[in-house]
Amino acid sequence: MTWWAFTFPVGTCVTGAEALGRHTGLVAYAGPAMVLYAVLVAAWAAAAGTVRGLLRGELLAGPGPVPVAPRPATARTTSGAVR
Repeated sequence: MTWWAFTFPVGTCVTGAEALGRHTGLVAYAGPAMVLYAVLVAAWAAAAGTVRGLLRGELLAGPGPVPVAPRPATARTTSGAVR
């Protein structure tokens, strides 16, 4: 699920670079905008694991049962050092 947090800032950079390129008319913003868009698409592809986890039921599954701890040992010693 952390991949979704990565997509928002990258998407904002893509939008900003494209808008700067269109507003200023500088072609120098087109290259970074295309590279950032490729990074954004890759992040979306990685975030598709969230959909896969939802469909398999792994993502929203409740916690498993708590393992039972062994009982503490209460054996007595015969050394006689402490009574």
